[in-house]
Amino acid sequence: EQEGDMVYADYEGSIGGKRMDSLCGSDYVELGSGAWAPGFEDAIMGMQSGQTKKFKVTVPEDFYGDKSVDGKEVDYKVTLKYICGESIIPEYNDEFVQSISNYDTVKEHTAHLKKKLEKENEEDKLEFVWSDVMYDCKVKKYPKTLLASARKEVLQGYYDMADMTGVSRDEFFQSFGCENEEDFKETQLEDLAKDTVKEILVAEAIAQKENIKYTKEDYDDILKDEYENNSDSYKSREDYEKQNKNYLEHTALLVVVKDWIGERTDFQK
Repeated sequence: EQEGDMVYADYEGSIGGKRMDSLCGSDYVELGSGAWAPGFEDAIMGMQSGQTKKFKVTVPEDFYGDKSVDGKEVDYKVTLKYICGESIIPEYNDEFVQSISNYDTVKEHTAHLKKKLEKENEEDKLEFVWSDVMYDCKVKKYPKTLLASARKEVLQGYYDMADMTGVSRDEFFQSFGCENEEDFKETQLEDLAKDTVKEILVAEAIAQKENIKYTKEDYDDILKDEYENNSDSYKSREDYEKQNKNYLEHTALLVVVKDWIGERTDFQK
């Protein structure tokens, strides 16, 4: 492919050997657009569909507005899924809406999309603020019991995602640049567990100081959403809750703490 082409790729970015979730995902890349860090699009130029390539990119200062990424050298692993052809844009009418969704009319579908985007925008803003909070906080000591629990929690989350995508655990861990599950445990698990524990400790500290508590309704909403995403891996909702109780409680607390912070943050337009 060449400048001006649009491609779809999976990408994984790490800094200093640590995988960065904010630099991992799947997306369309318009070559030559300058939307990605300098060197990223150039490195993809000439790749073929299905090809995987590793390369380094230095992110300029203030490029993403993320202190943990800006100014750092990123190790990327990119798999080019396909090169896009000319766009085929269907007519956005009731018939098309019915073919792609559970809605009957354009009006209903548009209202759903608006609500969905507004919610995602609020969640994105909260994540940016939370990222700054986490960056400014330091952990003096990681409690052993919490670390052990976090390791199990992280692994279980990856197991559930592997089940959801219908691949073996080793194949799933290979998509994150590891040879197999054992390699993942040796190279990435500890850092991810520490990140999880840090979030818990910071959330608990803020909640205690500001007397923030989640309600049963908050918890039940988290349980409902999480179980719906992982229902194929568990016998029942009760079974899921039993095996993931700590994760659900921590997530419920994180959500209310992030909301509390968001309500007190002045977002500049």
